[in-house]
Amino acid sequence: MLSSIGNVYFKKQDYTHALEYHERCLGIYERTGDQRGISISLVNIGNVHYERGELDQALDHQQRALELQQRIGDRLGITKSYNQIGRIRLAQGDPRQAIIDCHKGLEVAEELGSINDRAHNCDCLYEAYKAAGDARNAL
Repeated sequence: MLSSIGNVYFKKQDYTHALEYHERCLGIYERTGDQRGISISLVNIGNVHYERGELDQALDHQQRALELQQRIGDRLGITKSYNQIGRIRLAQGDPRQAIIDCHKGLEVAEELGSINDRAHNCDCLYEAYKAAGDARNAL
């Protein structure tokens, strides 16, 4: 429930309240040991920081989520996290690392047969190659 409230605030671009609810939710999941819940909360908190332009904090939360997703075998979460990490790297001005991260996300999306996640990772790759000045690979 707290996560849903946080998501509503996020969609309304009220990032202060979104962060508050997602952090409360994270605390509950940590106390109960719900690894998937922790992972989702870390992603949500990372997304709030990203929208606020707090890229280092966004990256930290997304990387922590990715590590947890890898431990618990959440393949769909992994492809989404690699994509978001790639987008953060791109916003930080590191298109080469963004390319690496988005390629990893694309590989997992292809293994899963997730067309939507393939599209998101391809979009990230396009933006990263374009930012790196590599028009040939961007296409």
